[in-house]
Amino acid sequence: LALTQQLIRGERQTLGYALVHAKQQYFSTRANWVDYTDEKILIPMTLYGFPMLQIETPNAANVQSTVPNGFTLMQTEATFDGTAVTYQFDNLQTTFGQTELGTYFAYDGATIAQEGTPVQPYFQTEIPYTINQETARGIILRSASYNIYENFNPVIAQSWAMELGSAHQFAESEPIFANWDRHWPYELAQFDGLVAHLTNLNLVLGQFNLLTQQQRLFTDLTLEVTYSDSSDTIPPTMSNLVSKVENQTIQIGLSASDNHGIDQIIAVCDDMVGGWKTAVFHQYNNRWHGTCPQNSGQYFIQIVDKSGNVLRSNWYPPEVTAELFLPIMTRP
Repeated sequence: LALTQQLIRGERQTLGYALVHAKQQYFSTRANWVDYTDEKILIPMTLYGFPMLQIETPNAANVQSTVPNGFTLMQTEATFDGTAVTYQFDNLQTTFGQTELGTYFAYDGATIAQEGTPVQPYFQTEIPYTINQETARGIILRSASYNIYENFNPVIAQSWAMELGSAHQFAESEPIFANWDRHWPYELAQFDGLVAHLTNLNLVLGQFNLLTQQQRLFTDLTLEVTYSDSSDTIPPTMSNLVSKVENQTIQIGLSASDNHGIDQIIAVCDDMVGGWKTAVFHQYNNRWHGTCPQNSGQYFIQIVDKSGNVLRSNWYPPEVTAELFLPIMTRP
């Protein structure tokens, strides 16, 4: 599909360029969700022919991602050294599907299906790689709302190959997750390729909990993408996280450090019944402090440095003793 979209863009290009761009585009739409099936799709795909062959599709319109109803884009004032762009998705509507293997939801007909995980509604859109010569650095969740479906029987995706002269029996794979299939419904994908530089905002609009058989469908999301031209690309670090229930709130304290300074710290508090709310932290005596409502069943931390780099922590329960958290660094 990505190759077809490249070929009908209505602009003159070589076949080799279109294939490379299609592979890069596919990779960027998977963000941190790439699995071995995606690798099998990308690696073996080979062009047999002349890569320098020029192709121009007459009277073809550029192919663009579908913009959801209720979508709002706004450039907001940044407190760090850079630019902040807010993407607000309201009243996201999914459709219901039923098979002999279970139930699934789709968004505008699109799903993401990966081995051993539930089929979930999926949306992706390409966003600016640069703004004012600044590149995207991170993503901050500002709010989220979801609906809950109890006793849900999802379709667990299975990858399979058809053998010559044999019929394949459809069956579900064993789940490869123990709790939630995915911890967050959003990812920011950045790809610096030889052909193109891509930045994608990818949304998986469902979560399934294997223990409780509970399905969540996200209906509203507000996300902020940070841009900066700083040479600093290393996210901040977090340590000594402690939280406890006190005075009808969850009191959270932590230490944070960064070579260029901390800009802001935000906790995302999950009330477990339909909403993720944020709480802004304040600094006292070299420690950062914030509170979540007492009814929050879990929370995670977002730390933004002065260059717009964002650290996203794990989910934590209301009561936590001191813990050291360091970001996972990968070689570009």
